Amino acid sequence: MIDLYSSSSNLGDNLGLTPLCLATRCRVHMYDDVGCRGVAPIFDGVAEVVFDNGKPGGESPKSNDPTHIYAPTTIRHLIHHRMWTSGWRTSAIPRVVLKPEELAKARGFVADFRSPCIIKCSPQVTDQRTPPRDLLARLVKANPDTTFLQFGLSKAHAKYNFADVTVPGVQTFYDLPIREQAAIYAVVGQYVGPDTGDYHLMLAAGGSCDVLVPPESPTYAYAFFHYNDDCWTDGPSRVRYHDWTEPLRNFITRVTP
Repeated sequence: MIDLYSSSSNLGDNLGLTPLCLATRCRVHMYDDVGCRGVAPIFDGVAEVVFDNGKPGGESPKSNDPTHIYAPTTIRHLIHHRMWTSGWRTSAIPRVVLKPEELAKARGFVADFRSPCIIKCSPQVTDQRTPPRDLLARLVKANPDTTFLQFGLSKAHAKYNFADVTVPGVQTFYDLPIREQAAIYAVVGQYVGPDTGDYHLMLAAGGSCDVLVPPESPTYAYAFFHYNDDCWTDGPSRVRYHDWTEPLRNFITRVTP
């Protein structure tokens, strides 16, 4: 059994561990706090989870400190770029194993919305990956026949400094259990927004993503952060990356400005 240590309740980094967990037997150690408890159910049916307050090596026990998430990110980079060269012919895309009853409940939720699409107007921590708010506002306005749904944590549950960033026309839902949210993503099947945990969750749930990214830079190298062709061993790629400084023509697969 491989022991993995998650130093953060960051959704994207933890989802990055799931391909390795599905390829071999793993046990994931998570810091025992509310944030990690909330994210841990993504491993149901995928890996054993152990809650403890240990910290291997120099890893920080401050699970909600965004500056201490390098361990899962390193593992994800290893999965993306090394699995094939080491002979592991398995997908490097995150996966959440959902139950029929979870999907049935999600279908009931989604039934109230016309042509739904998941959107993320901003990650909770604003950084270089946050697309211009006016770009998303124009995208939403140009698609009146699409219902844009956004999910996230409320101020009371936010991991970091709460950033309530949205745009007109987006319906926002707060504090849903992570598996309930994943099932909704699986039923909706379409995401548009920045490189943040929600896009990894959509891919894990089997959906497709159009990800808005900044121009490549030394601090945001596409080869490090994006899923390349070698990651997809079980079907065609379900993600497209769009430099948000480029024209918006043919920007989104289904939701076209």
